[in-house]
Amino acid sequence: PVSPRAGSPLPPHRRPTLRDVAALAGVSVQTVSNVTREQFDLMTPATRERVEKAMRDVGYHPNLTARGLRRSRTQTLGILVLDEAPSFLADPPTALLVAGVGDVARDSDYGVLIQPERPLAEHGALLRPLLEGRVDAAALLMSGDGLLRERYVEELRSIGAIFTVFDEVIEDPNVLAVRSKEREAARALTELLLARGHERIAFVAARLPWPVVEQRHLGYRDALRAAGREPHPDHELFEATWQAEGGRLMAAKLL
Repeated sequence: PVSPRAGSPLPPHRRPTLRDVAALAGVSVQTVSNVTREQFDLMTPATRERVEKAMRDVGYHPNLTARGLRRSRTQTLGILVLDEAPSFLADPPTALLVAGVGDVARDSDYGVLIQPERPLAEHGALLRPLLEGRVDAAALLMSGDGLLRERYVEELRSIGAIFTVFDEVIEDPNVLAVRSKEREAARALTELLLARGHERIAFVAARLPWPVVEQRHLGYRDALRAAGREPHPDHELFEATWQAEGGRLMAAKLL
């Protein structure tokens, strides 16, 4: 139970009720109920403001779960992350994406639920928040085999879920995907190295597939082949884990 705020007219340790709010605001219980259900057209702006102030003063919080069941909405967004790393939320790109979703969510009075899953897990927990109706919509950030990622997208599309996918290249115009031009950028970087006279150019990456890495690898190969050079298998290493040490080891191996 939520205890009343300091300075509340209620005794300590008693959970405030609609009647408490109504009494403090000088309105009916039904009017308070209308405010909690966001039926603001049934009252004047002044009445709404008075009720909301009374709710704050007594520390009253509506039961959002019950309200969500009535309205078939949860006021919650899901962030579904398919990542093997134990410290996946500490990864700077992932942290920035989560922060961006969270920032928009709080501006819209939404909560955020983060559902992590490992790419090789068998129990398939990644999509549970959507399948169980615990979130209204979700953003997916996935690593792992491309067919596995496609399967998750197809499953969500087939059930009519509202979702967006980060970083994936998706041909279906009905699926919203948000990504940067990784392939084009990697090609431009490789072309720059070629223009400066470098001939043996390597590509290093994580062992586990990521959409952005796949696109960068394609861009790297695009540039080499456009210059008449076939990529050399010994110059492409996919051996890193989530730790930075993997990059040092691959660089040492190449050198």
